[in-house]
Amino acid sequence: MLDKTKLEQITEPNEQWKELIDESKNTNKSFLVSTYGRIYSTINNRLVKLYLNKQTHYYYFYLNKSRTGFNIMNVHRAVALTFLEPPSDLEDDFWVVDHKNEAKGDNRLCNLQYLKNSENVVRATALERRVMNYKRTIELRHKEAEIEKLKEEVKILKKRLSKYEDKAETALALNKESKTKKKLDYKQFIR
Repeated sequence: MLDKTKLEQITEPNEQWKELIDESKNTNKSFLVSTYGRIYSTINNRLVKLYLNKQTHYYYFYLNKSRTGFNIMNVHRAVALTFLEPPSDLEDDFWVVDHKNEAKGDNRLCNLQYLKNSENVVRATALERRVMNYKRTIELRHKEAEIEKLKEEVKILKKRLSKYEDKAETALALNKESKTKKKLDYKQFIR
């Protein structure tokens, strides 16, 4: 039996609750769904614990126990089926619930929309492409910084080497200057 006073205590401002509409488009009176992506059990009069699927990164909850085990439902699908009107132009007859901001844990109604499966795939790959381009840009900046650093080191070495005319004398002088660096053999300068 639904305890309305308890539900009112946990309700946030502008949050709305409706009875769950499950995957088979039937009303399930055992659960209420919130526009903020929360699930309330009318049987136990408490918020339902949400679990994170580590493979898909979607949150889900247990509906009931059946002969084959537990029936589960993803929270984003529960919110969308309960509050959003399903699309009427079912061309490919396969619509998915998409998170507008790409955050799979953000199950608020304002963040959910129906998309065709093909559109959802394009959006997902677009995000991956943006991430890869961003990573390449960062890597390129690091490489450019390393190149500039190496150019500066080459300038300094050329300046030092210009003091010495004899190649053997140059190798000996460089060995004296850098104690921590690898010693140069004067023989490599003689050809």
